Parts: sequence; C-alpha cells; structure tokens
Amino acid sequence: MPSRSEKVRKWVLRTGYPLELEVVDALRAHDWNVMASVNYFDEDETKWRELDGKAYKHKHFGKVACAPSSPYQLTFTLILQCKKSEKFTWIFFPTREGKELGIEYIDFLKVARVQSLASRDPISIRQHRILGISRDILLEPPLFDPDIAREIKWLSELAPLKLADFRSFADIKIALTGITAPLSGSGKSPNQLFEAAATATKALVYEREITSNVYHASLSLFKFSKLDSVDVKPYFGINVILPVIVFDGSIYLWKGRNSDLKEIDHVVYSFDYRSPWYFGRYAINVIKKDLLDTFLEELDKDLMNLGLRLQEIKNELNRQVEMLR
Repeated sequence: MPSRSEKVRKWVLRTGYPLELEVVDALRAHDWNVMASVNYFDEDETKWRELDGKAYKHKHFGKVACAPSSPYQLTFTLILQCKKSEKFTWIFFPTREGKELGIEYIDFLKVARVQSLASRDPISIRQHRILGISRDILLEPPLFDPDIAREIKWLSELAPLKLADFRSFADIKIALTGITAPLSGSGKSPNQLFEAAATATKALVYEREITSNVYHASLSLFKFSKLDSVDVKPYFGINVILPVIVFDGSIYLWKGRNSDLKEIDHVVYSFDYRSPWYFGRYAINVIKKDLLDTFLEELDKDLMNLGLRLQEIKNELNRQVEMLR
C-alpha cells in the first residue's frame, strides 16, 4: 500500500508545479531575471489573480547624449503560463492570411507623447486601454507642453518592430484557432488552452500598463531633477512583452483540406480576446517543454540583434530626448 508521502508525490507530479520549477531553472540558466507566481489584476473579474511567472532580460544600447549617466534600455519581458496534460492534447488550425502579426511593446516616446496630450481628458481616462497606457498617469498633469508632445515621434516611425525581427518565432506557423481535445478521442475536454491564453493576455496588458507607470516616473525624474544630484538615474526604455505558454504534453497542427494532423513543438497562437475590458489580437508563443532551451537561445540572439538595430537610430532618439529637457 502506497505511503502518504508517495500519494502526495504522485499528486504533485500530476499538477503543473514541477513544470513551473523546470521553467524557472531553465530561464535562470539563460540569465533571465525570473519572478515566479506573480499577481496581476483581472479587470473582467475585478480581482487579483496569479500568473505562473514573468521573466526579464535587459540590454543597454547606448547613453543619452544630453544625459550621459542615463542609458537607453531594451527589455524583453516574458509572460509565462505553464501547463501539463497527459489525457488531453492541444490542436491548432493554421491561418492562410498574410496579415502581419503585431508585437506588443511599450516605449518612453509613446508614454511622453500620449500622456502629455491626453492627460486629464475624461474620455481618454475612460478609454486608456485603447491608448495603451495606464489610467493612473492620465490622472497626472501633462508632463510636457502639448506643442512639444506633438513633435515627438512614435518609435514605429523610427524603427518599427515587426514579426520578422524575431527569428525565434518569425518562421513558425501561425494559428488562429486552438482547441483542447481528449487523447482517447471521446469525452468532454477542459478549457485549458483558452484559459491559459486569456490569462497570458490579461497579464500582458497589466504588464504594459505598469511599465508605462515606470517610464512616466523616469521621464518625470529626467524633467524635474538635476541629474547630478540624485542617486537614481532615469533611463529611457523600450519593453517588448512576449506571452509564452510552455506545455508539457502533445501539440498538433491540423493541415488544411487533406485533414492531415502533424505533431509539432512550437506554434504562434494568434489569440483574439474581447470583453468589456480587453480587446485585441495577441501573438502567443506556445512551445513544448523540450523546446524551451532552444527558444531561449534564439531569444538571446533576437535581443542582441534588436539592440544593434536600435543603436543605429540612437542619434534620432537623442534628438527626441533633447526636446524633452
């Protein structure tokens, strides 16, 4: 008869907790800063909920000309969900559309421009999610004169971030639809995939908004403080936010009219989520556990290459920052 500890051990192995620990260990081995079991606020349910984890990696790509102690910083943020299933598989249906998938990011230029132009406007405050920044900073006075703010360029004008910039998943099949199906071929399936994707989406939006708060604080420090008199130096950031679901189980791709079913280890799920508080289509990387190390190695290359690309526009970024002095 199994001992109590053996029963507990078997129960733990059936859950996703060991997988979460494996993912954390892999991320740390690749020098990511990891936060396990973090909270985000779910606007649909008006309560705090738990995300399996977040991970950050930063790269400085130069110093600000008018404030040499302040760096330009590129950040990759991974919004992590870890799922396991021995009884159910995930099946994805690829799209034939040639539409470019958007990459989610927030940057200091957007925060400076949008906050200064939309601050304390009742309509903008109500629709802050459309603007892509935090409601909190829209309640603050405008950081910069509106005439100056209108001159600030969007990052997309200087260096648009596209799917092709991310070799780690640019050539991976894109799926518009995904379902959870029983491996036995019969029975009712849980909503595991949808719930994981919805959680990743909501946590992404929350991360984008708290990052806008941080960038607002940094811009405020830059504007109102004498840079040589403070210990905390402002930085000028770009945060690329990538939702990732790590799955310990089988993943299949349904291939068109021939009804072919192919087992795969990576798919980009173009997840469309809409509710009174959330709306949009988000690119979510769904990868099998065994592919995680390779995926992280490729992300490191993406971070390096994107940092070099942004370094090429540093003079233009310097001109934008100079307007904010």
